[in-house]
Amino acid sequence: IPVKGSAVITVTLSPEGNQHFHERLGIDIADRDPLDSPQGIPFELEGESCVPGIHTDLDSPESVSIFEEQQIVSRLDPKKNMQAVFARDERIFSFGTVVANGQRVQEKLKLINPNKVPCVVNVKIRPRGESKDALTSAEAFDVRGYEVQQIPPHEHRYVLVGFRPQALTTYYATFEATVENGFDAKTKELKFELRGDGALPQIVIELPPQPVPPRTAA
Repeated sequence: IPVKGSAVITVTLSPEGNQHFHERLGIDIADRDPLDSPQGIPFELEGESCVPGIHTDLDSPESVSIFEEQQIVSRLDPKKNMQAVFARDERIFSFGTVVANGQRVQEKLKLINPNKVPCVVNVKIRPRGESKDALTSAEAFDVRGYEVQQIPPHEHRYVLVGFRPQALTTYYATFEATVENGFDAKTKELKFELRGDGALPQIVIELPPQPVPPRTAA
């Protein structure tokens, strides 16, 4: 290195998984005092690698944030019309019973990026099988305008999931939110079942009890 000159040293970090890296370089200068840092003048290097991901553990406390505007239960009760509810044990998000008049109802779900790097999430509604009924059933759900979500570090984005029943039947599909370049199986995909029922308004008519005729004397 000439007098008042400089040299460029390039150090490359090869990231691998979610890890923290630490290395120490020893810089040796010719004809310097050998008693001063015999292993070389120390220079510390720090680095960290992060895999893009989102909260996907539906058993963790963070799952409450995913369904922050909905009710969370252990299992669905078939005897009750439970609307906008996530059943944790069954991995089912239910819209409940909705009037099958062509109108769309929607629920807001939260995608959370807990990491130090941004991530891109692809959101899709998939049929639960290849049968014609499964394909038709999945068409009742949608995420229009929310198929791709770009989430900065330590932030979140909302997804509006819609349900539009057209007939008196039970609809089902699979919600998938997959992280691009997400290699960690624990954070790369949020997945659960969608369910909803189509129905028509009903009333029950209860007639008053018939009067008991008076008894006649014998």
